[in-house]
Amino acid sequence: LVAGFAKVLDEAGKGSHSVHFALLGMVSVVVGAIFAALRDITEEFLTVDRSMRPLRFVGISGAIMLLMVVSILSPTAYLLPGNDNGHIEDIYETFVLLFTAPSAGVLLAKAFLIVCLSALVNG
Repeated sequence: LVAGFAKVLDEAGKGSHSVHFALLGMVSVVVGAIFAALRDITEEFLTVDRSMRPLRFVGISGAIMLLMVVSILSPTAYLLPGNDNGHIEDIYETFVLLFTAPSAGVLLAKAFLIVCLSALVNG
């Protein structure tokens, strides 16, 4: 990471466009490592110290990740400029497609049914 940062600083004086992408990549790696470490610490705490069953932890972890995507990632993708109606991801178009395309709706219903049944079976 330090060597990569030194290279970025060296390229910054040359006016290279790849400097921004290199910095973005390095920041993404660090943020990803932080989230992975937090997930591992939480998993260890809940499964060992609190004696939570692993399948219950997986369900809770999935619910937390869903909330994070809905509350943080989706609004961020909508606010950043991109090629999808001026956004990186047009959330409104995604929901319209999801609920109007029959195959997408069926897939969503099947996924929801699988989640509900596994929650009933695993308690």
